[in-house]
Amino acid sequence: MERTKDEIKAINKDKAPCPIPKAIIVEEVKLTELTKPRSVSSFTDTCLKSLKKISPKNFKESISLAVQLNAEPGENALSSHISKTYNSEKWTSDVGLYSHPMCESLDEKLTVRDSSDKKARAKRVKGPMSSIPKHFNKVRSLYLSAVAKKDKSNAAKYKALLDQFYTTLMGVLANHESLSTADNKSSKGHASSFGSKYGVSKFKKPPGVKLYYDKAQTKEDSKRNVGLYQLPMSGNVAACVKAWNDRVGSKSKSCKITKSSKKDMFLLNSASDQLFNAFCGANKLVQSFGVQVNTNKFEVYSGKARRTHKDNLDPKTKKLKDGSKRCVSLFTHTSNTYNHFGTLGFTTKNNTVDVVKDVQSIEGIK
Repeated sequence: MERTKDEIKAINKDKAPCPIPKAIIVEEVKLTELTKPRSVSSFTDTCLKSLKKISPKNFKESISLAVQLNAEPGENALSSHISKTYNSEKWTSDVGLYSHPMCESLDEKLTVRDSSDKKARAKRVKGPMSSIPKHFNKVRSLYLSAVAKKDKSNAAKYKALLDQFYTTLMGVLANHESLSTADNKSSKGHASSFGSKYGVSKFKKPPGVKLYYDKAQTKEDSKRNVGLYQLPMSGNVAACVKAWNDRVGSKSKSCKITKSSKKDMFLLNSASDQLFNAFCGANKLVQSFGVQVNTNKFEVYSGKARRTHKDNLDPKTKKLKDGSKRCVSLFTHTSNTYNHFGTLGFTTKNNTVDVVKDVQSIEGIK
């Protein structure tokens, strides 16, 4: 979707720092798998019809809808185990994709497993990391200003840009997580064993849906990863089911997920349209933000692990800011604060940097 000259002019008329770049959209060369036509599962079709929404024609539309469904602040959907692990048992501030600003500086300690690891330090590239939060915060600020002024036209315009930003980010993550190898020999070869494991006889892998067996994991369900965001058929999905029912199922009985057996979760996450998988992927960001906003600890294990961004610590009182006043970071390592995406936590030499570069290119961020 291209922006007209008038739209771009209107977006850039604000003279505040970090104006929205003029190159809003560029050719999505690396993301062609996202725009290929996909069939729609009966669950998705029935659910969306009951909500009077159009079913997605491709993965990009599924991701876009998933982003919209995760936009507004929502209740805590994390398991008690995750909440306890990351010191966020007490939930004081509801969280959504747009509820909090992004931290504009890169917290080096938050992004790696061990801040004393010199090799890990070498992986980080400081400069590009700040451009994405600044871009997001600029658009968010314009959106909130338009809402406060009850300017519906501009509010809708900036909301569309926020949706677009996250759709781009999630599309890039999907490409890095699964799409580039979703239909290779290995992925197709797992169809029979995955289907047999979860009681789906003669399971046929839908096009574009990656099946991956991770031998490095210890639990059998954790070894089997499915779909756009490589979700394991374990407790990791339960939080997404709760979030879905809170945000979508509560609006229509046709959308409510009432069965949560491993067979049901496998079919849901391997669906041809990937809507639930996309929803879960976007909600994993919300879950990560939720921990950062609600944790009652700044650092644990004698300072070896950091639960939230350094900017959330009041420099005068040395205490954490109130949850509603904190910023959130995309770039974290799960040894510090909860993060499903290794591609956002510098787990390999170039993965996070490559994601950032792709988002910058597609969104026209300099």
